[in-house]
Amino acid sequence: PAKIVGLVVNVNLVFFYGAPLQAIVQVVSSQSSDVIHRPTMYMNYANTSFWIAYGCARKDPVIAVPNALGLLLGILQGILCLIYPRREIHGDMLPVPLDEVVPGVVGDGASSNDEP
Repeated sequence: PAKIVGLVVNVNLVFFYGAPLQAIVQVVSSQSSDVIHRPTMYMNYANTSFWIAYGCARKDPVIAVPNALGLLLGILQGILCLIYPRREIHGDMLPVPLDEVVPGVVGDGASSNDEP
């Protein structure tokens, strides 16, 4: 039973690490990595690195190999972020001139309705 549980957990682990890669087509087609959640990507690096180290220390390929695959998938996400940088500024907001967002505001911060 322990081997079956270990196998199921490792298969689940590979899907967990690979799940963000479903956006790969969207990243390439839009030429923007906006859909890649960077905090999750960074935590993926840390998590997989610790588990690889633990697996190597125990000389246990059942722990080290799936996590190494997860690290490779995370590195692929990082490469996509370098090739296709983000286009957004905050959250879902795209860069828009301030005068388009707030009527009457000129780009330099002065109001167009100011009286002398």
